[in-house]
Amino acid sequence: MKQALRVRTEGLRKAEELSISVFLRFVGQSEKATWSLSHSGEAELVLQALDAPAAPAGAARLVWVADPDAPAPADGKTLLRRPLQVEVFGALLRGHEEGIAAAAQAIQPRAAVPRQAAAEMQATYRLTRWPGDDLLQNQRQRKILASFLISRPLSVAQLTALSGVGREACTAFLRELADRQLLESRNPPALAAGEAASAPPPAALAAGGLIGRLRKRLGLA
Repeated sequence: MKQALRVRTEGLRKAEELSISVFLRFVGQSEKATWSLSHSGEAELVLQALDAPAAPAGAARLVWVADPDAPAPADGKTLLRRPLQVEVFGALLRGHEEGIAAAAQAIQPRAAVPRQAAAEMQATYRLTRWPGDDLLQNQRQRKILASFLISRPLSVAQLTALSGVGREACTAFLRELADRQLLESRNPPALAAGEAASAPPPAALAAGGLIGRLRKRLGLA
């Protein structure tokens, strides 16, 4: 059964609100949900201008909207760059739907995951600069992935859920970014003492070692 979900805007320009209303006609429905625009009250997703007053507290997921050259927000939340694009907006909706589904599955009992495997799954990746046209290859999916990776660190699972792009395509793109040294990675915090002792020394963070470890984390080596 489809869910009825709402998106609300806070501090956006009138033209942007109109664009979102039009976008919803094209990408507002999926197999899992039907989205509608709400101008007040509760909503599952809030799009807020980065320079607008703080949104009311609540369970809604907050996504910032900012100019192309605006710095990324310090809170690490998802950032949409102006001008708004229907493909990226649609990917955002699909990602939120996947997040709701994942939350529902989280209550199901799962087999224990080894500590090291869990750490690898939680590693996050972020673009250090925008890729060249040779990497984007005029592909809409790659532009969507780059848009998410430039705004915040994301794990492979998060990138897949947010973008709506398949895991295989995400990992292939990440591998190419790593080969061009356009990607930085972050390990999950609080390694156990034994793991910290066995961690590679700082010299191992040279470009070649970084690429090799990225490939291993992504299951491509």
